[in-house]
Amino acid sequence: MNRYLLLDSGPLGLVTQPRISPEVVAINRWLIACLSSGDGVLVPAIIYSELRRELLRARKASGLARLDAFVQIDSNRYLALTDEALRLAAELWAKARQQGRPTRPRLTSTLMSSLPLRRSLSASRRR
Repeated sequence: MNRYLLLDSGPLGLVTQPRISPEVVAINRWLIACLSSGDGVLVPAIIYSELRRELLRARKASGLARLDAFVQIDSNRYLALTDEALRLAAELWAKARQQGRPTRPRLTSTLMSSLPLRRSLSASRRR
C-alpha cells in the first residue's frame, strides 16, 4: 500500500450516500482512483460514530447499511479509538493548523488535501 487516507464525516457521508449527485459521483471517482493506485482508506471510529448517530437520528436505513458495508468490506478499514490514535489525531490537527490548512475543509479541499498516513497503528485497526 502506498498511503492511507483518513476519511472525515463529510467525505464518508458522501461515499455512503445512496442518492446520486455531482458531489457523490466526484468523491466516488476519487476514491476508486485512490484504491486503484494502491492507497488504503481508513475510517476512524470517532468519524464512524459521528456519521452513524446522524443516520440513526434521521432514520436513514439505507445510509446505515451503506456505511456498515463500506467499513466492513475491508477488515483493515476501521481505525479503533485508542489513546495512541487520539494523540496522533491531535498531532495531525496541530500540523494542519500550523500550515494554515483549515480543519473543516470543503469537499474540494478535502479531495485535494487529504492527509496521507503511513500505517503506524497496526494494532488499532479493529473494533
